[in-house]
Amino acid sequence: MVATLQYHTMSTAVLTPFSTTRALDVSKQFFGAGMIHFINLGISYYASKPASGPTTNLCVWYFLNVGIDTTFGVLLLWCWFTLLMNACEKCRFFHVGETGDYGPPPLSRMIWPWMRQMSVFLVAEILTKACLYEIVINSPWLFWLGELCISWTQYDPKVQVVFVMLIFPLIMNAIQFWLTDTILKVHQDLKETSNDKQQPYISTPMLAVLIEQTERTPLLFPPSKHRMAS
Repeated sequence: MVATLQYHTMSTAVLTPFSTTRALDVSKQFFGAGMIHFINLGISYYASKPASGPTTNLCVWYFLNVGIDTTFGVLLLWCWFTLLMNACEKCRFFHVGETGDYGPPPLSRMIWPWMRQMSVFLVAEILTKACLYEIVINSPWLFWLGELCISWTQYDPKVQVVFVMLIFPLIMNAIQFWLTDTILKVHQDLKETSNDKQQPYISTPMLAVLIEQTERTPLLFPPSKHRMAS
């Protein structure tokens, strides 16, 4: 009984800071995904209704934005994030520390490092999105490719909206969150003790995907005049 209590106490002491750190890591992606979601909506509406020329399919633009964000965008995000982190470290005017390392508990002490690191991450996402926007807008062949990819949904606008706004982002964001998670979290394998390595590691990108999808759900069935089909 004593041994069981000691094991429970030790496990709680180890897992509680770990769980807090993982929650803070996931929250970065949650805020970042929410910001990018609304940026993508804005870009899609703007691109589908140009000042001159015919109106195009908004769904295609959103599909393209999600597709490029979760593939080439991850590499570009890593480049910008690394560049900004190194710049902050060298200039020493904005100390952010090592990504994913928020210091010891309590949570009130960990919040400030988290806020500094999240601000760098959000700036990196904005710069990444600016680069990707220029690529998408100035590459007409990408629109043709996106239109071809979702052409099988053109006869049912509701299916098109569900696929573009929910199913496709759910799959692609699961991959993106997994990749981005390796950028944001501290490399535990360099810091763990042999006892820590015995603790099971539970990855949380899928949790972030499910949380982020709640932001999309209300947009699945907008009024008919705002349908995302041409």
